[in-house]
Amino acid sequence: NASQKFRLFCLFASFLTLSIGLVHISNKLSTQCVSSETTSCFGPWLYWQKTGDGLADVNGQYWRTVFSFNTSVFFDLWTPIFLGLASLHMHIPALMDSSSAYERDQWQFNCIFFIITALFGSFGYAGNLGVLGGFVNITAAVVCLVASNFE
Repeated sequence: NASQKFRLFCLFASFLTLSIGLVHISNKLSTQCVSSETTSCFGPWLYWQKTGDGLADVNGQYWRTVFSFNTSVFFDLWTPIFLGLASLHMHIPALMDSSSAYERDQWQFNCIFFIITALFGSFGYAGNLGVLGGFVNITAAVVCLVASNFE
């Protein structure tokens, strides 16, 4: 069945997008704490102040570059993860309707979604893997467009 092959390819694109996000986060977490005369490391990413003002903001330089609700940090860092999870969510059978009109509309929605995923959640992340993932997502968008014409 062509429809199932199309779905499998889109599922592959979804997992690839999620892996791009995981690699991107991993790259951000690769920088580790380095002790100094005034600070020691409390785990690999947190500083503990040994001298001076114990309330000084010594963890802003690293921790909040990964874990922050600052929109410029949050969206830049976590977009591939959220888009990968959202595209995986589209493959949960309980959330799919079996009517042919819905199928056609869903394929068209997925086409747009995979284009957005390629542009905003793949190409700019995780080096070569992101570029590869972007082209796989563009291909998935074309596959969805073709599939919408079969339904």
